[in-house]
Formats: sequence, structure tokens, C-alpha cells
Amino acid sequence: MFNTATYAFIDGVSDFKKKFVETTVQHDGIKTALNGFVDAQTKYTKAAADAGMQSMMAMGLIFSSKEFYSQLADQYKAMVPAFNQKKAK
Repeated sequence: MFNTATYAFIDGVSDFKKKFVETTVQHDGIKTALNGFVDAQTKYTKAAADAGMQSMMAMGLIFSSKEFYSQLADQYKAMVPAFNQKKAK
């Protein structure tokens, strides 16, 4: 869903590489090997993009939760004793 533009870009680069191989390489065996390599690159790059998107979404959920900031505040209070003192009225 979120990776449509990323996949389109990856596919565009992959198509360019394959067309370049088709127009410049004359030997059929070398063409097949290079196109197989381009396919492997495409598969890997899409998997890497998916992993990056999942990581960023997970971190976004953590950073948008109230519990994260409560835990962060508690850690700062534990590090700096002055934060734990009550103010006099």
C-alpha cells in the first residue's frame, strides 16, 4: 500500500537495465545471465524497501505512544535527582 511509488521506481530502474542489456549485449548466454542478475537485484531491493517501511512504521507507532514518553520522563528523573524534588507552595 505505502510502497507503490517505491516499487514503481524499482521496476523502472530494472526495466531500464534490461533494455540496456537487450540493446548492447549480443551474446544470448550473457544476456540471460545479466537479466537474471537484474531480476535478483530487483527482488532484493523490493525486500529491503519492505523491511525499511516496516521498521519505520513500527518506530512511528512507538514514538506516537504516550507510554514511550512516560518511560522517557521516568528515565530522566532517575538520572537527575533535582527533577524528583517537590516544589514548595
